[in-house]
Amino acid sequence: MHWQHQAVLNIPEAQALEPSRVEYGCTTNSIAHAVGFQLTLIVFLIPLIAWWMNINLVQAFLLDLALILFIPCYTFAFNWLFDRTFGLPASALPDPT
Repeated sequence: MHWQHQAVLNIPEAQALEPSRVEYGCTTNSIAHAVGFQLTLIVFLIPLIAWWMNINLVQAFLLDLALILFIPCYTFAFNWLFDRTFGLPASALPDPT
C-alpha cells in the first residue's frame, strides 16, 4: 500500500521533470529539484518541529536554518555528481526510432 501512495505522490514531479531527463546535466532542473525539495521540507517540518518542541514557528525556523542552507547545496551537488558519474539510465534516454 505504501508504494502505491508514494507512486501517486511522485506523478506530478515525474511529469514536470520528464522532459528534462533527456537533457543530460541540465543545471536549471537540478537547481529546481533541490529548491523544491527544500521548500517541501520547510513547509512540512517547521510546523512539526515547532509543535514537537513546543516553540513558535520563528524559533523552529531559526533552529532549522543550518539545515535549510546545507541541504539544497548537498542535494544539488549529489544529483549533479551522480548524473556525471553514472549517466542517465536507458529508460530516460530518447527512443532511437
